[in-house]
Order: sequence, then C-alpha cells, then structure tokens
Amino acid sequence: MFEDTEYGDYDYNDLVIHVKNVLGNGGKEWDLHNIYIQPIALGGGKTIKLGCILPDNSEHIITEDVRTDLFHGAKGFINTVNDNTPIRYKLMPQITNYKLAKGTKKSIAWFIEVDGKRYYAVTSDYDYQRYDMLNHEGMPYGLVVGKDNGTFKYPQEKISIFKAYPDFSDWVNGRASWIGTPQTNMTSKFCNNTIPGKDGRLYKIWDYQDLE
Repeated sequence: MFEDTEYGDYDYNDLVIHVKNVLGNGGKEWDLHNIYIQPIALGGGKTIKLGCILPDNSEHIITEDVRTDLFHGAKGFINTVNDNTPIRYKLMPQITNYKLAKGTKKSIAWFIEVDGKRYYAVTSDYDYQRYDMLNHEGMPYGLVVGKDNGTFKYPQEKISIFKAYPDFSDWVNGRASWIGTPQTNMTSKFCNNTIPGKDGRLYKIWDYQDLE
C-alpha cells in the first residue's frame, strides 16, 4: 500500500495490492519463484508505475500504469470511497518461474514511480539505508503488511492512517511492535462488509476464487 506523493494525506490507499509468492521446485539447486498480484484499491489520480527488486537484486517492472494494466482502466477512485460500487479483481501471475538459489530468502522490495520519482514501501526485509523508504518527516512512502494474511484494512479516502489506526504513531516512531487495531468506521467498508458475487454468495474485497 502506497502514497503517490512525498507528502500526501497519509491514507495509504493511493495503491493497494496483495502479493503472493509461490515457490516451485527447480531441482536440487533452484527454487522457482512465482509472484502473483491482486489489485485491491486505487485512490490516486496520477499515473503509477509498479515494480520490485528480488533478492538477487534484479529489477522487474510489473507495469508502467497500474490503472490501465492492473485495474483494467477503471475510472476514478477504486474501492476507497464507501459510496462507490466495489470492484473485485483476480489474483494474477506477474513473474513466473524465476530461478533463485534454493533457500534464498523470499524478500521483495516493492516500489512505485510517480512523476519520475521512485518510492519504496517499508518492509522489515530490507535496510532502510539501502532504499529510499521514508520522507523527511520520517513517514514511509508505502507499507508492506504481512501479519494479517492479506486482510489488512486500509483507510477510507482522505482519512489519515493516524486516525484509522490510533497506535500507528507509536509504531512508526518505534514505540510499538505493530500498527494496532483499526477504527472500523474509518477504514474502507469493503474490508469490513461483504459484497454479493454473481453466484449469490457474499465475499470480501480480497476474495477472488470465484472470479472467472
């Protein structure tokens, strides 16, 4: 989840994606990494390039324009404004059968590029000094959240994460080990409520198994 400017509104929903890294067997010496992405929300109006750096330091550009390629060209705010109609997206492979030495740590440095500037998401897998992850106020450009198994509740449009997650300030300043519990009325309702699918069943915004 990213902010698309250096000093934004800190709602961290300008781009929200879910990532899944599935290992395949490449023999005795190699693991085959298959990286899938599920688009979740797009609250930014700028053109956003998405990419990542894998553990072997190879750089991969997933798309030059997430709205066009990941969100199928949908207009406006996507899944960040409660009054808008929600859209669910499939989990799709983006990097397939990429060979890395067996046992290599599955760490990935994710970044976006907006208006020619690159912004990295904060992750515990990489040294802060290696990548530009923080602005001059010490705020992260993006967040990689793995604890909630792909069900992290992101803030509504224009609601700061400081309000949505009262403990966030302590976490970002090193006084807490976790972001904490959200204020439900300040996070996207699509993370809290169910959405009817074409099959008549109810789903959350991150459910994709029923999608064709």
